[in-house]
Amino acid sequence: MTDKHTLRAGVVGLGMIGGGVAVSLARSGRVPTVYDIRPDASADLAGVPDPLGSPAQVAEASDVVMVAVVNADQAREVIDGEKGLLSAAHPGLTIVLLATVALPVVHELAGLCARHGVGFLDCGVTPGDKAAENGMVAIVGGEHATVDATLPVLDDWAKKVVHCGPPGAGMATKIARNVITYGSWRTVAEATAVARAAGVDPARLAEVIDTADPEGRTLLQLQRYGVVTLSGV
Repeated sequence: MTDKHTLRAGVVGLGMIGGGVAVSLARSGRVPTVYDIRPDASADLAGVPDPLGSPAQVAEASDVVMVAVVNADQAREVIDGEKGLLSAAHPGLTIVLLATVALPVVHELAGLCARHGVGFLDCGVTPGDKAAENGMVAIVGGEHATVDATLPVLDDWAKKVVHCGPPGAGMATKIARNVITYGSWRTVAEATAVARAAGVDPARLAEVIDTADPEGRTLLQLQRYGVVTLSGV
């Protein structure tokens, strides 16, 4: 069994999130092997080496690989493509999917990994713009043993790791979080329109809200008090 201090990390996809994860890993001393379709993708990423030639090469050199791509099709290609991670599967390899995809896709990819004897975690992340500062929350779904084995690597780039439950639970929690975020934005837009229509400067509305609820507790108070049900309040 690989010692937690010698776990090798890899990152596939060096955009804002993946690149930030790679920088945080490098800062922690666990310098990752990386891949991106752009050969110069790591040029401005402090401490991150040049990308390898394929996801398979990253898998060969890693024990835990974070996959930070844009969508489900890219995730499938990176994981199960001709030169994907699974083509170089080895005992002890775990794939951590950071991309936000639909739950059926999570279960599809988890099944593919299981058939190759590879661990799999679905891991929503937020906020993405804090990835390079060890500033994200890792929202994890997967088997306890896989999470425990992978935790040293996750801790090297996340400020907090929250294990939400079995496979799919991390992605479901991330999607639920997005519902709250985007729904709140829409609510604020509607409330601002009401205030503006009555001749109120929207800044006054913001002042009232900030003063009355400076820590934003109101948003989740019903959930915290346990009065939110499937049928409503």
